[in-house]
Amino acid sequence: MIKMSKFYVNIILAFWFVSANAQEWEDVSLEDFSKAILSVEERVPKGSSYGFEADYYFFEQLVSTDTTLALHTELNYQYASKLLNMDQFGRLIVQTKDVQITCDTTYKQLILNDPNPEYTKRKGMEDFKLLLKSECTVQKMVKGKFEVYSILFAQGARYRGAEIWIEKEGMVSKYILHAGTPVLDDSGKEDKVIEPRLEVHFKNYVFGAQADKKKLIGDEEYFIDLKELKLQEKYKEFEIVDLRN
Repeated sequence: MIKMSKFYVNIILAFWFVSANAQEWEDVSLEDFSKAILSVEERVPKGSSYGFEADYYFFEQLVSTDTTLALHTELNYQYASKLLNMDQFGRLIVQTKDVQITCDTTYKQLILNDPNPEYTKRKGMEDFKLLLKSECTVQKMVKGKFEVYSILFAQGARYRGAEIWIEKEGMVSKYILHAGTPVLDDSGKEDKVIEPRLEVHFKNYVFGAQADKKKLIGDEEYFIDLKELKLQEKYKEFEIVDLRN
């Protein structure tokens, strides 16, 4: 069993998929599944601005209906200026071509890092090389306007199964991920064993000119002079944590 604090971090970074119930599913090869995912990515033209919102819902048990934790994130990226804004779980990340700034209003910190290309990089087939070598199996079913892919991971894997919901001729609508092993939740007054699942619901996709119309903020929101680390008046009480190389 793993500790709950580590589980939440790992489950968010993991590649999210599904489980489901049975007789209406048809088997799909991993190659065909990969092509389906890549076709979604290709609906966003290379060199295009984009944005979306996502809601994360954590459930204590595989069949729970009540959430134990709900989190929201929003990402917007404008290609021409290489400007990214990501509001992730209450912390705003601003990334330009020169710097990444994380604004933590709880601890009154501005954390500076080098830009992270992973936030905007299109990875293509690289994302699926490990999947294609794995022992998992994939099934597909059509539910209304959605194509639903179910993945069952090999016995003993950290994750039992997953689902990905794709709108026909559209984008990913939902990921669901089921834990493969029980987890020790030691976050409350009493320890308890749970079998969590994570659901990620995507919405409000924007692309191209529509995404370019969004008003984003850059480093000038925080700094009068970034080179000299001179802060704007409303951030003068913030600590600057400079982690750049």
